[in-house]
Amino acid sequence: MLRFLALSILPGVIFLLLDPAADRTPIYVDQTLPFAITDGSYSTANRDSSGSEGNAFPTIKEAILAMEVGDTIILRGGTYQEGHIRIPTRLNGSAWSEGNFNTLMSFPGEWAVLDGQNGGGTGGIDGQTVGEDKNSECVIGMTVSDKSGAFDLKYWKFERLEIMNGASADGKYAAGFSGNGGPFIFRNCYIHDNLTTTDIGFNNPGGLRGEVWHDCIVEYCYFARNGALNSNNHNLAHINIYSDYKPNQIAENGFVDKNNHLARNEFRYNLFENSAVGIKYKQDQFFTGRNPAGGHPYSDEYKYYGDKIHHNIFIQTLAFGTNGRQDFIQIYNNIFFGNELFAIGIGESDTRSIYKAITFNNTIISPTHKGIGRVHHGWYSFMPGEYFGYDYNNILVNVLDGWNWCDISVDERPTFFDDPDYSNYIGHTNYFYDPGTGYNDPNGTQIYWIADQRYTKSEFTALYPGAVNYWSEDDPGNSLFKGSTGADRFKTLPGHMVEGTTPIGSAGAGCPHPYLAGVHLPSYLGATNPNGTDSGLGWDPIAQNPDDSGWVDYVLYVVGDLPAHFSE
Repeated sequence: MLRFLALSILPGVIFLLLDPAADRTPIYVDQTLPFAITDGSYSTANRDSSGSEGNAFPTIKEAILAMEVGDTIILRGGTYQEGHIRIPTRLNGSAWSEGNFNTLMSFPGEWAVLDGQNGGGTGGIDGQTVGEDKNSECVIGMTVSDKSGAFDLKYWKFERLEIMNGASADGKYAAGFSGNGGPFIFRNCYIHDNLTTTDIGFNNPGGLRGEVWHDCIVEYCYFARNGALNSNNHNLAHINIYSDYKPNQIAENGFVDKNNHLARNEFRYNLFENSAVGIKYKQDQFFTGRNPAGGHPYSDEYKYYGDKIHHNIFIQTLAFGTNGRQDFIQIYNNIFFGNELFAIGIGESDTRSIYKAITFNNTIISPTHKGIGRVHHGWYSFMPGEYFGYDYNNILVNVLDGWNWCDISVDERPTFFDDPDYSNYIGHTNYFYDPGTGYNDPNGTQIYWIADQRYTKSEFTALYPGAVNYWSEDDPGNSLFKGSTGADRFKTLPGHMVEGTTPIGSAGAGCPHPYLAGVHLPSYLGATNPNGTDSGLGWDPIAQNPDDSGWVDYVLYVVGDLPAHFSE
């Protein structure tokens, strides 16, 4: 695989340069070329056949047709309007090791845009436009699926690219990238305006979408206006990923790992703006049975299979930030601002109970409905009534209660339950600040909703002895955040006192993870560490120090303006 050297030119921005020690020659795509160069004589300086730096093609499609497993395709800057770009399964890699995975990226210091033209244009060299048939419903990828895994894509990395206008001409389907399986890496990509205009929500459109993603990483990407505009339909998302669609079989017969499940993905340091949903889990992904009488009780054997969603910023999602329909999912150190229905869901109102999902150290500001919404649904007659879930160290600001919810809610749907049991739920060291008030909660003091019952802080402690939670009205003399604009509106002040006596930096649980060995929950509250450093735009994306509050600046201002930062 082609190697690169990292060179920091701007604070917090990494450019990649070609490593002369690389043992594999890249393939270039240069729209200025009148013809393909296949004798290795492409010159990156002159952009003609006067050099010796490799082969080059005028289109991405031609380069993909010519590549072999392990190649890197480097796109010169500009806008590529090639319709639907199909990635064939013959190019599937086998590992993240040199020569075994594929890369598609912009040339260092330049910026390449993949424009699907919303089903218009000529479709490039093969005439295939986006959405022309069911096999082409994206700008790039593979939308064919027979649920067997035969059409899965494997070991592709996409870096420093813009992907836009991935909609069919009739407006019914939309995706920037679509691919099943994986693993994939998306890094420093701007994915936007992949929008349906008719049949809103029916076909689960998104910026990125696919079935049974596993071991994928999405980092430093900016997602804006994907799915559809001005709709809170929960099937519209920036990232729309499907489970194995086998919750009923797994619940009854237990989980058998066939490497064809939605598992072990990581979404970190991304910015999500203006869609219905940030990260959508389509259907429940179980990793344990729910049938003790049948010999398949709850089991922690696959407790490391849950996805990690952390250090992301979700702004103005009209439905929710993420819906976490996966056993053992971990959602932590994220910022949610202005999410209309709820910020974090663990399941949805009409879905099955999720086992041992954990949220911790999220900062949730001004959702219209719930801050954190869980559901305990007696979906199966053989399912026990126990509920397992964990919420620690979250800050919930100005959350307004409704007729059947509070700031943090566990909603009960007792279809088959005889004995619902919430003794294994933990809500601990959460901070309810400047609570919303209204008809359902005139004083803002009712903070938890458990099985159709509201609880104030003292009532919740009586229900769960040992649980510590914090509540405070807004106090201008004891500011919670560093400022009211920009990144500072999301960073907590080290001098803030929780309930007047405890520094916010030491009010957290500071305890071992409830089920993962070697993982320790922070001693501070919220998404940023007030005791850590704050390097602002100097935050280092290579080191990825989570205790440096500069990650917020990086996500807002570098990730939020990728073309400007990664092109000269």
